[in-house]
Amino acid sequence: MTTSRLLRETANGEYEIHELDLRDANLLNSPYYYMQQHDILYVEPNLAMAQNASIGTTRRLWVRGIQITLHLGSLLYRVLR
Repeated sequence: MTTSRLLRETANGEYEIHELDLRDANLLNSPYYYMQQHDILYVEPNLAMAQNASIGTTRRLWVRGIQITLHLGSLLYRVLR
Protein backbone atom coordinates (compact mmCIF):
# COMPACT_ATOMS: atom_id res chain seq x y z
CA MET A 1 0.00 0.00 0.00
CA THR A 2 1.34 3.40 -0.93
CA THR A 3 0.65 5.82 1.85
CA SER A 4 0.83 9.55 1.78
CA ARG A 5 1.03 12.04 4.56
CA LEU A 6 -0.79 15.32 4.73
CA LEU A 7 0.65 17.91 7.07
CA ARG A 8 -2.03 20.45 7.89
CA GLU A 9 -1.41 23.60 9.88
CA THR A 10 -3.71 24.10 12.88
CA ALA A 11 -5.00 27.40 14.25
CA ASN A 12 -2.09 27.64 16.71
CA GLY A 13 0.53 27.22 13.95
CA GLU A 14 1.46 23.59 14.62
CA TYR A 15 1.11 20.81 12.06
CA GLU A 16 -1.09 17.72 12.31
CA ILE A 17 -0.05 14.63 10.34
CA HIS A 18 -2.76 12.62 8.59
CA GLU A 19 -2.07 9.29 6.85
CA LEU A 20 -3.90 9.04 3.52
CA ASP A 21 -4.35 6.34 0.91
CA LEU A 22 -4.73 8.24 -2.35
CA ARG A 23 -6.16 5.17 -4.10
CA ASP A 24 -9.06 4.90 -1.64
CA ALA A 25 -12.38 6.16 -3.06
CA ASN A 26 -13.51 7.22 0.43
CA LEU A 27 -10.91 9.98 0.30
CA LEU A 28 -13.42 11.99 -1.76
CA ASN A 29 -15.64 12.30 1.33
CA SER A 30 -12.73 13.07 3.64
CA PRO A 31 -12.07 16.54 5.08
CA TYR A 32 -8.54 16.14 3.69
CA TYR A 33 -9.61 15.80 0.05
CA TYR A 34 -9.21 19.51 -0.67
CA MET A 35 -5.83 21.04 -0.05
CA GLN A 36 -5.71 24.17 2.06
CA GLN A 37 -3.21 26.98 2.22
CA HIS A 38 0.07 25.85 3.89
CA ASP A 39 -0.78 22.13 3.51
CA ILE A 40 2.13 19.84 2.71
CA LEU A 41 1.45 16.55 0.91
CA TYR A 42 4.23 13.96 1.05
CA VAL A 43 3.85 11.00 -1.31
CA GLU A 44 6.27 8.12 -0.86
CA PRO A 45 8.13 7.31 -4.07
CA ASN A 46 7.26 4.17 -5.99
CA LEU A 47 10.35 1.94 -5.74
CA ALA A 48 10.05 0.61 -9.30
CA MET A 49 9.75 4.12 -10.74
CA ALA A 50 12.67 5.35 -8.65
CA GLN A 51 14.88 2.50 -9.89
CA ASN A 52 13.85 3.16 -13.51
CA ALA A 53 14.72 6.83 -13.11
CA SER A 54 18.26 5.99 -11.98
CA ILE A 55 18.68 3.54 -14.88
CA GLY A 56 17.60 6.27 -17.31
CA THR A 57 20.16 8.67 -15.88
CA THR A 58 22.93 6.11 -16.15
CA ARG A 59 22.01 5.33 -19.75
CA ARG A 60 22.05 9.03 -20.65
CA LEU A 61 25.52 9.39 -19.14
CA TRP A 62 26.81 6.42 -21.15
CA VAL A 63 25.35 7.77 -24.39
CA ARG A 64 26.83 11.21 -23.73
CA GLY A 65 30.23 9.65 -23.00
CA ILE A 66 30.15 7.63 -26.23
CA GLN A 67 29.16 10.73 -28.21
CA ILE A 68 32.05 12.73 -26.76
CA THR A 69 34.48 9.89 -27.50
CA LEU A 70 33.30 9.65 -31.13
CA HIS A 71 33.55 13.40 -31.64
CA LEU A 72 37.06 13.52 -30.17
CA GLY A 73 38.11 10.54 -32.29
CA SER A 74 36.74 12.19 -35.41
CA LEU A 75 38.52 15.44 -34.56
CA LEU A 76 41.84 13.66 -33.95
CA TYR A 77 41.47 11.73 -37.21
CA ARG A 78 40.96 14.93 -39.19
CA VAL A 79 43.84 16.77 -37.48
CA LEU A 80 46.37 13.93 -37.75
CA ARG A 81 45.52 13.00 -41.35
